[in-house]
Amino acid sequence: MNNHIQDVCRRFAAQGYVVVSTDLYFRTGVWQIFFGGMDRGIPKEIVEKVDIALEAADVEHAIYYYPEADHGFFCNERKSYHPLAAQDAWHRT
Repeated sequence: MNNHIQDVCRRFAAQGYVVVSTDLYFRTGVWQIFFGGMDRGIPKEIVEKVDIALEAADVEHAIYYYPEADHGFFCNERKSYHPLAAQDAWHRT
């Protein structure tokens, strides 16, 4: 577990949540996917293909696309950190 994930766990705990192993709820709930539009490694066309493939496989999912955010937008230790996109993603999870 890296520093960023530890920080995410601390933030959940600060909001009153109990932090448990991420494997505990493996394969339950809606699959949430967050993409940054500035991420050159994952172009929007790929995001659209992922959405189509998940629909075809009848996988319950929600894709959130942040056009102004780059790869790693949620990690507050990176230059690519995007506070608005990160805050929106935080509230959705």
